[in-house]
Amino acid sequence: MVDIKISGDLLDVEFIGWSKLWALRSRLEIPIASIKEVRADGNIPKGDYIRAFGTGIPIMIHAGMFTDFKRWALFDLRADRVNVVIMELAGWKYDAVALQVKDARASMEMIRIAMAERGNPGIG
Repeated sequence: MVDIKISGDLLDVEFIGWSKLWALRSRLEIPIASIKEVRADGNIPKGDYIRAFGTGIPIMIHAGMFTDFKRWALFDLRADRVNVVIMELAGWKYDAVALQVKDARASMEMIRIAMAERGNPGIG
């Protein structure tokens, strides 16, 4: 699981608990300007993703960097896939980010507000 907050023009993602180990990172800063879409509908980005860096245990954990050789993604997901925020990005090192958070709807709204305040309405 991760904790997210807005810090200036960045979405600050802090990996907490076991997620630090599984995703092999403790923090991620995503420029709000690069977020094209944010949603909490549970539809994980489609693709035959292969783990490049992190932890992949079939059906249980998908955490870290993944690629389908066309796009790069960062996932921090568990088997239950509840409270997942999905972001489609442009012009940044990842094309998609899917993270489990405490409250997906509240997190999505916080990100959408930050996007709108910066003139980036998104499409989600």
